[in-house]
Amino acid sequence: SDLPLDLDPLGCLVKEAQEEAGIPPTLARSATAAGRLSYGVETPAGLSPATMFVYDRTLPVVFKPGNRDGEISDFALLTLQGVRAKVAAGRDFKPNANLVVIDFLLRHRHITAKDPDFEALKAGLR
Repeated sequence: SDLPLDLDPLGCLVKEAQEEAGIPPTLARSATAAGRLSYGVETPAGLSPATMFVYDRTLPVVFKPGNRDGEISDFALLTLQGVRAKVAAGRDFKPNANLVVIDFLLRHRHITAKDPDFEALKAGLR
């Protein structure tokens, strides 16, 4: 969704984290800004530009997400390899969520020059 006029990116993160996963504001506010991703969205009127603000936040092991607004169907705890496999399949996450996951994997060196698609993924996000 669009960034509300009355919220900055971190404020929007705090709001959405609470609504979508039940992440308390105190945890969400300590997220670290990790950049932004720009991409195009196909609409009936043509290609529309979009930007996502990206944040990193490690959650406590005991944290259990819970959707508060009914927009999320479910949560699953996956290994890093499981996430990579789902992103590679390209059908389990929304396309823009795949971009955020790929960005995370590149930034944290879980996708490296040893991976066959490293250069293409890196170039595609920049």
